[in-house]
Amino acid sequence: MKIIQLSKRGYDNWNNNNHSKDLDNINFIEDGWHFTMANYLKIYNKDLNIECWRVDEEVRNPTVKKSKGIKVKLIPDSKNDFFQISLIKELFLESQRNKIILHIHMAHDIQTYVIVNLFSKVFPIIVQHRGNWHRIIANRNKTGFRYWFMAKLESSALKKVSKFYTCSKYWKVITQKFNNKISMQSGGKDFKNFNVIDKNKCRQKWQIPKSSIVLLYIGKCVKLKGLDLIIRSFEKLKEKYNLHLLIVGGSSKDELFPEVEDLSPESSTHINYIDYKEIPEIINSSDIYLNYLRGNDKFFAGISSSLVEALACEKPALSRNLIHFPGNYKELGLIPKDENDFVNKLENLIKDRSKYINLRQIVKPYYSWENQTKVIMTDYKKLYSQYFS
Repeated sequence: MKIIQLSKRGYDNWNNNNHSKDLDNINFIEDGWHFTMANYLKIYNKDLNIECWRVDEEVRNPTVKKSKGIKVKLIPDSKNDFFQISLIKELFLESQRNKIILHIHMAHDIQTYVIVNLFSKVFPIIVQHRGNWHRIIANRNKTGFRYWFMAKLESSALKKVSKFYTCSKYWKVITQKFNNKISMQSGGKDFKNFNVIDKNKCRQKWQIPKSSIVLLYIGKCVKLKGLDLIIRSFEKLKEKYNLHLLIVGGSSKDELFPEVEDLSPESSTHINYIDYKEIPEIINSSDIYLNYLRGNDKFFAGISSSLVEALACEKPALSRNLIHFPGNYKELGLIPKDENDFVNKLENLIKDRSKYINLRQIVKPYYSWENQTKVIMTDYKKLYSQYFS
């Protein structure tokens, strides 16, 4: 059994080294959820034959690298909406050499639909949804052959895929009409790295006031994630409470970046680039995690990576996306009904957070890599037996 984890290179907020075009840069080689998953699958299954493939516009010819004992194949991006010729060729050749399982981390991507339609009878294909929302809904009010064709291509692929993993309860419900082989599965977390550490030491290192109640936002400086609402709520409530706003992430290209840079340094801290290894210190410097996704993202985005990390560090959350937690989300924080309710519920958390305890133990069974890799390996073995026995 050979497992191939497939993805595209994405934008990363935390480390500007990831933007390097140097093919020997370790951050460039390891960039993507597919590599993270492959690494932990390998940690808990040392004999597993696994590779990471990534379509990347910086690559001109198929290139093979290796990191942490895992083979990484970088494939040129053909920049064609429908056909990644190099990728399709590589998959065909690989399927002739080995019995493979393809695990795709690009749900609702046209190239994913094409791959599923071409190869679903040749080898098992798992598609993992990581927060984007699918084209049948995105284009339901649009007319023309292109949108009709994309909808047909997607519905055909959804019926043929071997297994779906999704982070969204809403996505699970609407996709079941195409395929009932769907289960809740988000990105895992290494709970050894994300744990409770001394708050005062963390605040001292990052020069954050020790006596303040620290509100934490992690992500791009955009309205989509509600940062403008968070800033307005903070400005309103800091007149009554000793608050400090900690914003992590974003770049100068983000729409709200100038507004974030204009915030008072006495009552706020902005760290736009940070090594991912330092994120636990940042989270432990805070008291409340904030997020307010707007539009359709609140339905499809699922539980964000940073939200799980905050909960693992015992930080209660104010976020609409708590709704996607597989267990009892009411134990983890509050869900605002609308923007006015966001301010009210934030004030409630500022006043009292005492009932939100043992958050780490609540979320760990659902998000630890150890547990997730067990579920994934069970699915791999089952699909392999169905296709190749």
